[in-house]
Amino acid sequence: LELHVPCRDPIDHLMSMCNAVKKKIDCSAKSAREIDAAIRGCEVFLSSRFSLRLTNIKNIHLKCFRAPLKINEYIHYMGNRLEQKSFETTYVHRGTNRKREKENECIWKDKNYMKKVRNRMIQHKSGYYKFCRDC
Repeated sequence: LELHVPCRDPIDHLMSMCNAVKKKIDCSAKSAREIDAAIRGCEVFLSSRFSLRLTNIKNIHLKCFRAPLKINEYIHYMGNRLEQKSFETTYVHRGTNRKREKENECIWKDKNYMKKVRNRMIQHKSGYYKFCRDC
């Protein structure tokens, strides 16, 4: 069984989650504990969506792909593996998040803070960001 894992940039993913829950990241957090609290304030179901234990299950192979930047490569990869739809339908976009305004997200203005947050996210208990970094 091959499971496909879309891997997002940790910072962009965090900011997307903050946007989804209508919160701003605390860019004044300094210690690892404060940064972890800032991350938890935005986290949306991450621990229930991925587990590194999947990498240890026999007959399961995890395949990562960079999302959303490499989505066309993924579609190409899947193109000859999926059956064609028996009938075509019109695509209707169902937006879930409000539009982000990156210029108003404080994290992008401080590279040092961004590095600290990225390092904390790679240590997240789900293992998602570590898996994606190593994939």
